[in-house]
Amino acid sequence: SADGRALLPDGTVTVGGTSTPVRGLVRVVLALVPARCHCDTALQQLTAQAARARVRVYFVGTANAMTDVTQLARTDGRGTAVAIKDAENVLGSAYHPAGLTIVLVRADASTTVQRNLNSGFQLEDQLRSLGSGARSVSPEPGSAASAIPSAA
Repeated sequence: SADGRALLPDGTVTVGGTSTPVRGLVRVVLALVPARCHCDTALQQLTAQAARARVRVYFVGTANAMTDVTQLARTDGRGTAVAIKDAENVLGSAYHPAGLTIVLVRADASTTVQRNLNSGFQLEDQLRSLGSGARSVSPEPGSAASAIPSAA
C-alpha cells in the first residue's frame, strides 16, 4: 500500500506530561494500543524484542484508553516502555489502526506499519535496523529489509 513508507504525521502527543512533536519520535517503535486490547502477550514480546534490538518502545493511547495504556506500559512494558497520550488522535488518524498496530519509525521519520499484530511475531531484525544509527545502510540484495510484504 502507498502508506508503506509514509513519514510520521505532523502534530503533537504527550510524553510524560510534556507536549512532544510526533516527528521527533524517530528510531523507535510505536505500539498503537486499542482500548480493551487483550494483547498482553504481544506487547510483552514486542518489548522484549525491542530491548534486545536496543530500540525504545512507546505504547500509544487515545485519551479514553490512557488508563489501560499507562498500566500496560508498567506491566507488559516491563518498565522500559513509555506511555504516550495521543489526545488528538494524530497517530490514529494517520495510520488507521486495526487491532494492535505497530509503527516502526526510521531515523528519517519514514515508517512501516503492521496492523492486527498477534503474539508470535518476529520483528527483531526490523527493529535492529531502526536502531542502527542515522547512517543509511543499503540492505544486501535479497535481505528482509528490501522485501516489504505487500499482503495486507
